[in-house]
Amino acid sequence: MAHRIASGSARLAYSPPPFPGQELLMKSFACAAVVLCGVVPVALAAPQLARTAITDTEALAEIAPTPPVLNPDQADLPGRYSGDASLGLLSTSGNTDTRSANGKLQLSYVGGPWTHEGKAAAVSAQQDNLTTDERYSLGYKLSRDFDAHNYVFLTLDYDNDRFAGIAERTTEALGYGRRLLTLPAHSLDAEVGVGATQIKLAEPAGRESSAVALLNAKYVWEISATSKFSQGLKVERSRTTTYINPVSELKLTVAGNLFASLGYELRFNSEVPDGTRKTDTLTSVNLGYGFGEKK
Repeated sequence: MAHRIASGSARLAYSPPPFPGQELLMKSFACAAVVLCGVVPVALAAPQLARTAITDTEALAEIAPTPPVLNPDQADLPGRYSGDASLGLLSTSGNTDTRSANGKLQLSYVGGPWTHEGKAAAVSAQQDNLTTDERYSLGYKLSRDFDAHNYVFLTLDYDNDRFAGIAERTTEALGYGRRLLTLPAHSLDAEVGVGATQIKLAEPAGRESSAVALLNAKYVWEISATSKFSQGLKVERSRTTTYINPVSELKLTVAGNLFASLGYELRFNSEVPDGTRKTDTLTSVNLGYGFGEKK
C-alpha cells in the first residue's frame, strides 16, 4: 500500500496581549528619537559656529571706532591742583609817610582735558594818609584740550581801578588757543577770542557795553630748577577803547616752596576821564609760597 504524505508549511501569528504602560513607553521612545535628531546635528556643528562667532566679533572690533585720546600727557591721570600766594609791603616815614601793599593769589586745577584757573590781585598805596592808588582784579578761566597743542577757553575778568578812571570793567570771552612752543625749558601759548565788555568810568558816571576782541599770549622760560621767567600779554579791543596789559615776572626759589618774585606790570587804557593818565605801571618785590603739584 502506497502511502503519500503531503508536506507543507504553515505560518503562525501570535500577538501578545498589551502590557500596562506600553503606550506611554512607545511615546517616550518617539520623543527621544526626535530630540536626538535635533541635538546631534547641532552638537556636530557647534565648533564651526563658535569659530564663526569669534571671527565676527573680531571683525566688529576692527570696525568699531577707538575713543580718541584728547591729550596723551593727561590721559588716565588723576586731577591735580597747584597755586601760589604772594605779598609785598613797602613803608617809609619821615618827611613823607608812604605805605603800599600788593598781593596775588593764583589757583589751578587740571582734571583730564579740563583746566580751571583762578586769580586775584590787589594793590593799595597811601601817602600822608591819603590813598593814591587802589586797584582790584579777579579772573577765571576754563579751558578744554583737544590735543597736546589745541584748546578752547572761556574767560571771565573783573577790574576795579578807580585811580585810572575805571570804576569797573567786566569782560566775558570765548576763544581758541594754541601751544606754539612746548620745549622742556620754553613754552609759548597764544589765544584769540571774542566776547563782550562792560565799562563803568569814574567820571562821567555811566556804563558802556560793547563787543570785544581778545588777544592773549604767555611765554615761560624755566631758567633753572630754582628760577623761572614769565612774560604775559593781554589785549582787549572794543568799539571805543583799547586795553593793553603786559606783565613780566622773575620768580626765584628761596627754600622749599618759599619764593621771591620781581614783577613789572603796565596798564594802558585808551579811554580815561580828563586829567587822568592813560598808562600806569607797577613794580613789585614779593615774597610768596607755592603749593600743590607743580606743572
